[in-house]
Amino acid sequence: MENLIRIVIADHHIDYRASVVVALNDEHDLQIVGQAHSALGALQIALEQHPDILLLDHGLPGDSMSIISAIHSFRPRTKIAFLATDIDNEQADLATLAGVNGYLFKGIGATQMARSLRIIQSTTM
Repeated sequence: MENLIRIVIADHHIDYRASVVVALNDEHDLQIVGQAHSALGALQIALEQHPDILLLDHGLPGDSMSIISAIHSFRPRTKIAFLATDIDNEQADLATLAGVNGYLFKGIGATQMARSLRIIQSTTM
């Protein structure tokens, strides 16, 4: 049996967060362990829940880039995946330099999201 991948999702759109929870609910190896609507909330939940992956909306209220640094300081094993509707090369470069492990576009389907999360989890840092 595969290891359980613990996930926190941070997005300020409650409907989107709910859709991700529903989409991943049937995946036996993926578990949503927390949800946040702000960058600070994402940090607080990540510190409490010790997720394997933080799905972080790049447009989240608060300073997402600072949260990336804080997560890596306090939870170095937590991987970070940026959620985006679009992202330009400069934003992608800055996020990658800050330590983002992957990017997921909000329009992808549940199967592709689950596959992407497994790939992100399997990569070494």
